[in-house]
Amino acid sequence: MMTLLRASALLLLLSLGLLPIDACAEGFAFDASGRITEQVIYLDLKKDYLLNPGAGSASSPRWTNRLYLYESVTVSYKNARFVGRMRPTLLSTPGGYSEGDFLTDDAYVEMRFQDRYFAYAGKRNIREGVAYGANPVDFLGEKKKVDWTLREEERRVEREGNYLAGLDLFFRNATLTAIFAPHLSGNQQEEDRLLLKAAFLLERIKTDATLLYYYGDKPGAGLAVSTTAGHSLVLYTESALRWNEGRGKIRMISARTPRTYALVDPGDDSGTYLNLVVGGQYTFDNKVNIIGEYIYNGEGYDACDWRNYIDFVKYAHVNREKGFVSGLMSSYLAQANSITTFGQMRRNYLFARINKPDIGGKIDGSLVFVGNLDDRSCLLSPSLVYRLNDRVALTASAQFFIGNKDIEYGMIPWQNAVSAGISVFF
Repeated sequence: MMTLLRASALLLLLSLGLLPIDACAEGFAFDASGRITEQVIYLDLKKDYLLNPGAGSASSPRWTNRLYLYESVTVSYKNARFVGRMRPTLLSTPGGYSEGDFLTDDAYVEMRFQDRYFAYAGKRNIREGVAYGANPVDFLGEKKKVDWTLREEERRVEREGNYLAGLDLFFRNATLTAIFAPHLSGNQQEEDRLLLKAAFLLERIKTDATLLYYYGDKPGAGLAVSTTAGHSLVLYTESALRWNEGRGKIRMISARTPRTYALVDPGDDSGTYLNLVVGGQYTFDNKVNIIGEYIYNGEGYDACDWRNYIDFVKYAHVNREKGFVSGLMSSYLAQANSITTFGQMRRNYLFARINKPDIGGKIDGSLVFVGNLDDRSCLLSPSLVYRLNDRVALTASAQFFIGNKDIEYGMIPWQNAVSAGISVFF
């Protein structure tokens, strides 16, 4: 029944997208747009990697075919507006496995009062922050899955939203916002969250500044500032101070065979930590755009914490392969996986991107570098978009992970990842 409902929803959304793009009557407006994408993803899986030894235990298939529709619908009537953005998706593998999903990025109703008050409720993807490589102030977007085959600025646009209710109050050069995202059993597992925001436009110095306060699973306060210098240079920073909770840390309790380890509950840490991004971008006259950012992840492991973590992983890896108390070693590896978030394990990172649009009027090319400054592992990610015409585009992207097997980017289960696809826009 669920498969039938999803297929019916996909057909309905596709039909809406094929209607005339704008339908208007007095006080009523309808707009629909989107794209259909057929994509193939290949993961160059490693035969052996520390967090899950043995190719037979690999959890990801090498080849995946993904067919999905991205549909954006807006229906307006007088002072009310409905916004919907959905992504019905079908995944399949050469082995015959297939899985469907219906992801909802936005599905909310917004009401306008006196042209100054905007109230909204439903499911909405709230995005905060000005940087590209990391966004410390994107509190409501934490732990949301993103599509690595998209460009950095597109990833946060196409991600699942939160169930929430909010109110915006607009002034001439300022906006005040209050958002409440409740815990909903079975639909939204996070505890109740509150976001308060004050955004300011400082026209004289060409600067935007946003102050944020967040209360939830990891309370904190944030600041994002972006300023324009001339027509080509943009400088920005965003930071978040968090308290009461950080990343879980591994500690050895006993060296007797078999060793006993414990995961220190981050809730026991009453200290604070800072996440920070400082960066800028410059656009040349030939449209080449360069971005550079320094990222400080205060939640990441220092040298001592990393040494404890990697010793724990190696011990479990080696002994599981030997068959020594394999059940315990498997539980150790599962525990290590539960606290592993690649790209956020250490403290100091460098993000850089160079982009050249309109190559020959049809090609858009980018190259991204992400470097772990603590262990010198890195990620290289090139991407290309080739527009056949206004409605059809070919895409290709890749990720190459560089580093030894016991440093961050070298620990990822696959050596490389490649995707290729075709998108039809409507």
